[in-house]
Formats: sequence, structure tokens, C-alpha cells
Amino acid sequence: MGTRKCECPFKIRCYMLASTKWRCSVVCGLHNHDLCAELQGHPVACQLNPVEKASIKDMFLNFVQPKNVFATLKRTESDNISNIRKMYNQRYHNKKESRGDRSEMQHLLKMLDDNKYVVRYKYCDDEKICEKYPDLLKYVESTILDKVKEKFVCAWTDKVRYLGNTTTNRVESAHATLKNWSCDRKGDLCKAWDTINHMILNQHNEIQTLFGRSIMVLEHRFKNNILYSKLIGNVSRAGLNYIFHEANRGEIIGGDTAKCGCTITITYGLPCACAIAKKVRLGEPITMNKITPHWKRLSFDDNGCVEEDSNISIISELEVIQERFSKVDDYTKLYIKEQLRRIGFSETTDMKPSSQPVKTKGAPKKVRSTPNDNSTTRSPSYCEHVDKLFPDSLTPKSQKS
Repeated sequence: MGTRKCECPFKIRCYMLASTKWRCSVVCGLHNHDLCAELQGHPVACQLNPVEKASIKDMFLNFVQPKNVFATLKRTESDNISNIRKMYNQRYHNKKESRGDRSEMQHLLKMLDDNKYVVRYKYCDDEKICEKYPDLLKYVESTILDKVKEKFVCAWTDKVRYLGNTTTNRVESAHATLKNWSCDRKGDLCKAWDTINHMILNQHNEIQTLFGRSIMVLEHRFKNNILYSKLIGNVSRAGLNYIFHEANRGEIIGGDTAKCGCTITITYGLPCACAIAKKVRLGEPITMNKITPHWKRLSFDDNGCVEEDSNISIISELEVIQERFSKVDDYTKLYIKEQLRRIGFSETTDMKPSSQPVKTKGAPKKVRSTPNDNSTTRSPSYCEHVDKLFPDSLTPKSQKS
């Protein structure tokens, strides 16, 4: 689970006029985050409208596969940026709507009864499948498990950075995925290309959705945790999940390198449990240089993803900044200095906590008016206040009255 609440100060107010037209006014136009270049993975932008939902429902009733439903939606609605997961979710909602509170078996019996089928069934308690066949278990253990258990090669694979890729036949896996998309084995080349194109677009959309969720969605377990403060929005959710489990293991083994083994550093390119335990003990965040570029890639382009041995210099940028700094006024110089200070001293901040806890839920309570607030009596003048404090020295106006 995660949240998209990032305490952004942006606020807009909308209200309907008497002419049934809406008027919007920007209360605060500031943001504390960058604008997302891609909307894939955004929960609001990826929502389906009622027309699309009705069309998807009709196609599912005609036994159209979700991948073909998704391809049809992309062909008819060019502006739609939803992913194939929305198709599966919509199919689930359609089934839930038709089934109601009935289980799958109860719904099946109801359909058979509605169509006047003769039904016979028997109810039995849960039983162990292999309880009556002990020889089957012995056969599996003797012919499969006992012979294969010596062939596990974790001692060799733990010395190679495989980044979680455990398949030994990637070409066959890609071929199997293509065969699942290709329903007609006798199509021409144009139809085969069209199938491959839809498959690649679907994979591209799924990866782009994962990129978007890694940038926009903040999981609750990483919120307000200094350990992940520099990784959120810069490292994929899969990489953060591995680091989270290593942090939990670090709470048990501590900084003992022998118990840790540091396997994940070699195989995944991520900080191990003992290194994370040291960071927690010192109260320091995990820096980006401890993460391999594979987990930092959150876009298809090369922006932000460079080789480890590449020579990157900022000498020309510093010269331009220094030249501009000498020409601007004092207020602009202070602003430039403050921005450079934030970059150079990222561990410090000029933000201060609020004096009172900020309530983020519920409408603000209305303060009841007191009788004095509704009074029509005028407020005493300055002379009347002076006469009240010094009754012996009355002003001429008060003596006359």
C-alpha cells in the first residue's frame, strides 16, 4: 500500500455559479515536486470513462481475451493511456457485479438452475489429497527430490550479478509470450507483425506504468524514514522492496559481516543487511552511489542513467553561474547562494516544524459566536478608557456630561 500525499501546497477552489457554470480560482499555485512528463501509471489519468467500460463489458461477454480488449481500446481511443491491468480489473468488477455475494460454485449452480439443467452434486469435508496414497509421496521423493537436490548451485550463482533474473532460457520465454498473443497460427506476415507490435506496446506500457508508480506513489513503510529519504522517487519500487527486507534482516544480525554474507551486494547491486544496520545506527540515509544503475532507471531515455566510469564535469556550469552571480543584484545573489547551499549541504534544511500539529483530515470546526460578538453596543473611546483609569483627572467633555 502507498500514498500520493506529498504535502504539496498547491490548492484550487471551484464552485458552481447560478448559471450552472463552474468557476475556478487558484488559491496557491506553488508545487513542491516536479511535473511528471508521462501520465502512465497515474491513477486519475488512467481511469476508464463509462463508454469505455460499457464497450469493455460487451467484449468480455463475447469471450474476447483481455489483451485483445486492450488492443481494441488503444486502436479506437488514441488518447487513452490506461494499461492492461485496467482490463483485468474491469473484468473482475464485471464478474463481481453479476455474481454478487455468491461463491464461484454457488454462482455456477445458479446458472445451471436458471438454464433448466439437471444438477447432481455431493458435499464433502476437506480431506488431504495424498492421504490415501503414501506410496506416491515416496515415489516423488526417491525419483525427483533426492536426485535433484544435489544440483542446486546457489554457491555459484551468488557470485554473479544476475539482478533477479533466474531464467535460463530467455528466448523461449519471449517466444512463449508471443505465442500467447498470437491466436491464429496461419496468419500472414502483416497479421504476425500486428500481433508483435501489440505485444511490444503492451510491454512498453506496463514498464512505463511501473516507472510512473515508482516516481509518484510513496509507500507507507518508507514515509518519514530517514533511511530511504534519498531513494524515494529515484529508485524503483522493486529495488526499495529488496532494501526493505534487507533492513529487516539487519535488525536481527546487526553489523556482523559473517552472518550477513553480503550476497545481495554481489547479485543485485544493493546495500546488504550489515551495511544498512550501520546506517541505521548512525542515523544516516542510504546514498544513491550505493545503488547500481539498473534500479535507478525510471525512464526509457538515458537521462539520469550513466555508466559508472563516465567522467562528468560541472566546470563549465560553475563558470556560467559565477559570471551571472557577479552581474545580478543582491537579492538574486542571496537566492542563488541559498540554492547552492541546499545542494552542497543536503543534510541540513531551513524548514521548521509547525508549532501545532497540522490536521489533514476532516473539515475545520466552526467557532461559535459569543453574545459579545453579536452586541450592537459601540466600543468605548480612548477618552473613556482614560477616565476609567484616572477618575480624579476628568476631561472637560466628561465633566460637562
